[in-house]
Parts: sequence; structure tokens; C-alpha cells
Amino acid sequence: MVDEGLIEKFALTIEPFITQESPEIDEHMEGKRCPLSLGSSSWKTVINALVHRDWTRAVDIEATNYSDRLEVISPGKLQNSMTISKMVAGQRSPRNTLIVKSFVIMPMLIHEAGGAPR
Repeated sequence: MVDEGLIEKFALTIEPFITQESPEIDEHMEGKRCPLSLGSSSWKTVINALVHRDWTRAVDIEATNYSDRLEVISPGKLQNSMTISKMVAGQRSPRNTLIVKSFVIMPMLIHEAGGAPR
């Protein structure tokens, strides 16, 4: 048995919290919560926090799912001379280039293996 990697463990841990409320209600007048797909913007936000966090700090990523929004706080300040204005203008400066590269090639590897993300 191969031990799951960091991303798989993270996905399994956070999965119950990345949900969307269904517009339908059941016979008990309760709404149903449905998990979001891994391709959703909520998942991408959480994975971004993991990929771009400052790994030199021993602080957890905070993800809070409110009824109207998902708030994700990733440890670390903007690096070097990066500013929000530069980010909006399209400038990129990845903090963890190897992790970023692994996420770029991961979908290709999954596709080549004949699988698909859950």
C-alpha cells in the first residue's frame, strides 16, 4: 500500500467543508449540502493557499466556509517586491516553484494514467 501524498491528505481533510447548499429541501425541510468538484473555484482557492503558502512558518492555512463566501488565509506576506497592484496587472512571482510545477503537470499525469480527479 502506498501512503497518500500531502495533496491527497489535504483534499480528504478539507473535502467535507468545501460544499455548496442545494436549492432543494428534503421532506424534513432541511437543505442538502453537496460537495464541490475539484475543478471548482473553491477548490482552486484552497489548493492555491497550499501551493503558495510560506512553508518557513509553522502556521496553519485557515479556511472558513460561510453561507455566502469562502475565506482562505494562507500564512506569509507577499514576497519580495510583489504588490497587489502588480498581481492585478498580471505579474507573477511564485514562492514555491517546484510545488507550482508539480500542480501544472499533475492533471496531465492523471489523464495519461486514464484516471480523473474525484
